[in-house]
Amino acid sequence: SHSIGGVYIYQLLQAGCNVTAVCRSNYSVVSEQGVSLKSVRFGNVNYSPTNVVRNLSECSSETFDYIMFPGNKPSLAEQLSPMLHGRISTALVLAQNGINVEEEVSAVYPENPILSGVRYCPATQTGPGTIEYPEMLSCLKLGTYPSTAAPSHKAAATSFVNLMSEGGGGAEHHEDVVEVIYKRCVEFHLRTDSCDPYAHDLAWAVMMEIVQLARAVGIPGVTEEVARQMYAITKKRAETGAGRK
Repeated sequence: SHSIGGVYIYQLLQAGCNVTAVCRSNYSVVSEQGVSLKSVRFGNVNYSPTNVVRNLSECSSETFDYIMFPGNKPSLAEQLSPMLHGRISTALVLAQNGINVEEEVSAVYPENPILSGVRYCPATQTGPGTIEYPEMLSCLKLGTYPSTAAPSHKAAATSFVNLMSEGGGGAEHHEDVVEVIYKRCVEFHLRTDSCDPYAHDLAWAVMMEIVQLARAVGIPGVTEEVARQMYAITKKRAETGAGRK
């Protein structure tokens, strides 16, 4: 559990879910004292997950409705093996803001619902078990991978989005989430008070690479004009220090 995971755990608890948190370096603090969330959106709260473990293997005997990964995890398919053997109804939520992050997991677990998407949650873990979330901005956009997944997989996506909304955050279900993912990857976060001006050129070059990739694979709606709009919004936000609501 890191900063964004900590916020999502709180939302799911607020929605009435039992939530197991996987913590590594902050395990001792979270298991003994819980999490301190200092938030514009939720206020200042202290909460404790239903269960706290150090790694996925510690909860391999449990059956979960959803397993969520809000951050990038290497060798994810291998790590999931103890938890998914014979459990094809468990949905995997990959809110990782990345392109093609689903392929490895989908190849190994083709029968499990896979929900992919992007997250907007500017939270930071400032210390073990302490999360600061200084903006109202909250949006999780999810859809099934692939978009042609079975109705039961789409129902899992709808149910999870509803839970996140009930927990007080913004959440959307998209029938085809690929365009949403590409647009999110075009966007970037820029802090002009800490970046060299030449970083602007580098950021724009990376954005254009993603636009070209989207065009090459036939993803509509990811254009240079969209990139310019996102660049202007993010640049203004960084320069003014204003949070989005």
